[in-house]
Amino acid sequence: MKNQTYRIEYLDSIRGIAAMIVVVFHFIGWKWNETIEYKIATFIFNGTEAVSFFFVLSGFVLSHSYINSNRKIKLGNYIYRRVLRLYPAYIITVMIMFFYGLRHNFTIETIFTQLQRPNLLKELLMFQKTHHLYFPGWTLQVEIIYSLIIILLILLCKRNVYLLFIPLICCYFIGSPDLRLYMNHFILGVFLSIIYPNIKNTPFSKSKLFRWRWALFFLIFVMFSFVNLAKFIKPIDDLFHWFWTYNIRWAHFSGYAAFLTLIIVIMSSKIQRILTNPILLYLGKISYSLYLIHWFFVVFIMDYWEKWGQFLGEGGLRFITMFIIFVSTSIIAAHLMYRFIELPFIKLSKRGWSNIKNR
Repeated sequence: MKNQTYRIEYLDSIRGIAAMIVVVFHFIGWKWNETIEYKIATFIFNGTEAVSFFFVLSGFVLSHSYINSNRKIKLGNYIYRRVLRLYPAYIITVMIMFFYGLRHNFTIETIFTQLQRPNLLKELLMFQKTHHLYFPGWTLQVEIIYSLIIILLILLCKRNVYLLFIPLICCYFIGSPDLRLYMNHFILGVFLSIIYPNIKNTPFSKSKLFRWRWALFFLIFVMFSFVNLAKFIKPIDDLFHWFWTYNIRWAHFSGYAAFLTLIIVIMSSKIQRILTNPILLYLGKISYSLYLIHWFFVVFIMDYWEKWGQFLGEGGLRFITMFIIFVSTSIIAAHLMYRFIELPFIKLSKRGWSNIKNR
């Protein structure tokens, strides 16, 4: 049991695809978010909704090994592994952004003055919604919070599966909007781990869902594209604002869309064969580092956008060239970060907190 693995490789590829969508989204949305081309492109490269995959997958991955086995939760080991998984690469990224921000006044005195500011420590610790240096850090704050809450969800599930409906319903009405917004994503991930043993060996083409596949695909598309459709269709925009008055956000819909998409993937061997392509698996492996480090490159490129124009002109050549450079350097840097930062700490985390404590 000690060496048993609960990893499902093809789901890593989904995380990699979602990370690439976020990468493209941040690039095209920096200067062109009001253009019609951007609004059309975000039907595919919708980074905001792609984040829903991260959260639903996290809910599934974190609960799967406990719900579908007799494995017991060792709180110390669990927290130890989550901290080593999330914090080291994140801290490196924040500090890269910190030093980059001082590039115009890079002196020892300035560095020490800025290091003493409380906001830096808050951001490094993912506290109090502080993400001035690394803006996408808000998603990691959500990840940290629900990494702890999910322990309670697992315990509820172990007692009675139907108890999960209580927090699922409450997340629409109780608590701060920021906190409860992504609660349903992690709960849906737990639900997915519950039904996983029953659906993994049921081919999608032979399931009851297959009969309604086109309606299901359309529903997923609408739920993922709710915000984008609202930009073009007035009734949907009105409906969007009506939902907003009842604290129902776009992310609630994209969470269910991610949940339904993952069900289809788990039931489809054809999709799984595509997702086990070595390139996609590689993207999945470096997806966390890619999600982190791409922000530096997009900020750097956009800060000097006019300078690139002096060499590449003002037309499409500059956009295409800088986009290729941006994606390439982000992937190379993500590989290095995974190899030299993530991987050593992943190996360390597998030793377990109890082993470290007893040394």
